[in-house]
Amino acid sequence: MTAQVDAFRLAATVLDEAGVLWWLSDGAVLGAVRDGRFVATDPDVDLGVWAADMPTVRAALAAAGWKLTRDRPGQVWAIHNGVKIDVHGHVRAGDRVRYELARGRLAYQYPANLFDAFAPATFHGVATRTPDPAEAYLTAHYGPDWRTPRARWRWDIDPPCLIRL
Repeated sequence: MTAQVDAFRLAATVLDEAGVLWWLSDGAVLGAVRDGRFVATDPDVDLGVWAADMPTVRAALAAAGWKLTRDRPGQVWAIHNGVKIDVHGHVRAGDRVRYELARGRLAYQYPANLFDAFAPATFHGVATRTPDPAEAYLTAHYGPDWRTPRARWRWDIDPPCLIRL
């Protein structure tokens, strides 16, 4: 887990120095709120940004020497010391906020009010933020039983917020 924490800290520094508003997303929020650390079975780091900031995210990570392995309009996978940082570009559309997955075939969609403001948090010693309130976000993403670890979680079928495009 040390490599994951190190990669997270470095990504946070890169994004902060680039002036990008970023937040914990998906499993990173779950780990921060439920466990106080990354979820042991989740090897990547999920971060959210506004989609309009994705060009800045790409340029900053590339300039910092990260290997970009998936570079799509709404998503970047950046690798550092074998750890994947998955940056999701969020888009607001009326009363919803979403980001696309699986080559635009799927998306996670949330109530927009969860992204009207962000709650400050500290995670692995890094000042960060989460959708607010984080518990409502986690319920939207993982369901009402988000506090109970699940052995078999499938990102492409289990989230209540998953929609097909």
